[in-house]
Amino acid sequence: MIYSKGSLLITHSRVAGHVLNRLREPSYGDILVPGGTVSIFGTTSLRVESLDMIRPTVEETDILVKEASAMAPELERARYIRAYAGVRPLIRNSGGGSGDDRSVSRGFSLMDHGAEGVENFVTITGGKMTTFRLMAEKTANLIADKLCLKTKCLTAATPLKSKAPSRMTEAGMAFRFRSGRDQTEDITLCECEMISRNQFKELITWLKETRKTSDLNALRVHSRLGKGACQGTFCSQRVTGFMYDEDYLKNDEGLYNIKDLLRERFTGQRPVLWDGQLAQDELNEALFCGFYGLDLEKPL
Repeated sequence: MIYSKGSLLITHSRVAGHVLNRLREPSYGDILVPGGTVSIFGTTSLRVESLDMIRPTVEETDILVKEASAMAPELERARYIRAYAGVRPLIRNSGGGSGDDRSVSRGFSLMDHGAEGVENFVTITGGKMTTFRLMAEKTANLIADKLCLKTKCLTAATPLKSKAPSRMTEAGMAFRFRSGRDQTEDITLCECEMISRNQFKELITWLKETRKTSDLNALRVHSRLGKGACQGTFCSQRVTGFMYDEDYLKNDEGLYNIKDLLRERFTGQRPVLWDGQLAQDELNEALFCGFYGLDLEKPL
């Protein structure tokens, strides 16, 4: 097994309406994918020996921005709000040197260890995120055959759906595109993504009924809270105040909610701290540390 790390950048705004793919031999910075109100750009391919420290680097970010400007000049001036990295578990073959693993196949291997004398043991390995449902289908069908089950896996025909309120999980849409225009009594709590008080209330009600928790990080997972331009600077305060008004939070729970959210949002920002993004983080530090003193608060 080969571990190949790939890093990607996220732009502050949606750069293109469709996927842009650079037609050349596979290399760094070949693809731009719009997603909701942002765009994702990448990727790199670096061999790593350990899975303990998987994170994007400043060097990778510099390379990606350089390659980005060659494909879409706007990306040279774009504001990048986040970088993240993942690892491809590749199957070792004759391709690939010690550095770039782009020549190594992204295919997967499904192994029935019965041929090796180990019964009822199956391994699925290799592949990538875009093939994980096909990998699951092949594995489920093999196991079903071994159990003499005739029903085939339905993952190819059954869409994955969140249990959250449907209007909050519509594919390819952001809150700002479906906010209720005629609800004059409602107010906006997240200006970056135009999420209203009533939308948050609907989500909080669902979280309390199903997850027994409704903290800011839970709201982040099921909406775009903290993922816009301010990265949680202003919306975290507004939503926390609203949660106190509605009696969802008590005592000093709000302070720890905000601190946990900001800690999570800072992950992946260090490699992209320049220009507008650096100014945004300096504002965060001045507000939450200089004014609120959150850096002095001890964790629960």
